[in-house]
Amino acid sequence: MRTLKFAVLGILSLKPMNEEEIGQTISQDIGCFWSTKHIQVIPEINRLTKEGLITKNSDGYNITHKGSAELDQWLVKDQALDNTAKDIFSLRMYFSHRMDDERICELLQSQKIQHEAKQKFLQVILRQKYKSGHPSHEERGYYLLLKGSIEREAFYVNWLNECLDYIQEESKGQD
Repeated sequence: MRTLKFAVLGILSLKPMNEEEIGQTISQDIGCFWSTKHIQVIPEINRLTKEGLITKNSDGYNITHKGSAELDQWLVKDQALDNTAKDIFSLRMYFSHRMDDERICELLQSQKIQHEAKQKFLQVILRQKYKSGHPSHEERGYYLLLKGSIEREAFYVNWLNECLDYIQEESKGQD
């Protein structure tokens, strides 16, 4: 399935945009829960244009009726749970028996700092974008996903703290 196809169609269902605005929306807004390589966006826009799902005019790209219909069909489909995301850090942790405790703690601390920074970044976006409180109907999905992304980062930071505590306690027991 071409998920990027539906990301672009969904973005253009909000308003007409040029290639740069589409790319920014993908990296900045959608990027908190789904990512793609920027280099894939332009070829996808070209495919969507050839398929008659979007058109280009002076305002930028617009979704067509055919594109809206395909987007609506895709939106209402139930989705099976995806395979677990490729998380390189988790893979390293799986093999952490090969590292000394000091190095494991350094890696855990580094990940904790990164996830705390990401959580703060998402909180800033949430505060800036929704100063007045609740989002408009059109922004409801993004609002809920931002909240979920913030919670995901908080969970990850808590898990990293538990890992650090566990390794440190285990190290004390070996002394």
